Amino acid sequence: ACIALGDIDYFKKINDTCGHIQGDRVLSRIGQILSSSMRAVFDLAGRYGGEEFLLIFDETDEDQAFAIVERLRASIEKTAFERVDKEGKPLDGKSLHLTMSFGVAGTSPGQRVPDALDWISRADQALYRSKAQGRNRTTLYRKE
Repeated sequence: ACIALGDIDYFKKINDTCGHIQGDRVLSRIGQILSSSMRAVFDLAGRYGGEEFLLIFDETDEDQAFAIVERLRASIEKTAFERVDKEGKPLDGKSLHLTMSFGVAGTSPGQRVPDALDWISRADQALYRSKAQGRNRTTLYRKE
């Protein structure tokens, strides 16, 4: 099994310059993109907090999870998010483009699954490496 933690790059800037309604719309659309890309019986995607999302992939190794998350990351990068004004009214012909960074942590066959907080911490460490290396990328957790 694998988990991934994703964070919208520069999300605070969206809220600060476009307003919180725009930010909420972005969060909702990201959630739709992630949820619609999951296998119904095996996987789960949800908002973890703020602008972070947690993805859980059952019966998936690190290479498979990395490939799935990379496809999601590229899909989000290509998405034109509807632009709205501070009251939530669509702005004709205007859109936002944004990116996400991800960290992936997995378990190997026969390896004991770490407790949930440790596992999330591993994905978070990988996510921070993605951010430190320039954002808009996916990084696999590797023990230092």
